[in-house]
Amino acid sequence: MPCLRMRYHASAVYLGDGVPPGRALVEGMAAVAVTESDYTYVKFQGFTSDDSQGQRVKLVNINAYTTEPFRDPWLEYGHNAKVLGVLVPGQGVYCYLKDMTPVVWCDWPRHSDGN
Repeated sequence: MPCLRMRYHASAVYLGDGVPPGRALVEGMAAVAVTESDYTYVKFQGFTSDDSQGQRVKLVNINAYTTEPFRDPWLEYGHNAKVLGVLVPGQGVYCYLKDMTPVVWCDWPRHSDGN
């Protein structure tokens, strides 16, 4: 059962089907980017490998991913990593998986010289 670990203030929140009781704090809500500097919380519905049913969005504040929570090692992401999600109207947001792994990208610091 795949699982994401998300930052929520100073705590870790776990999103996925195999999360033990008491480990999910924000009632299954995931942070979705609205703009580059702002986000909102949307109901997390799980994982999908089909992005044709909704709008592609960025899940933010994601720290890590594992295929089996609290048993398998975590794949740790950088502080500014964003994960591809699929927002389905009337349902919520899903984390998009390609080959059983989230599609992740990072914001690299931009320098004044363009590099």
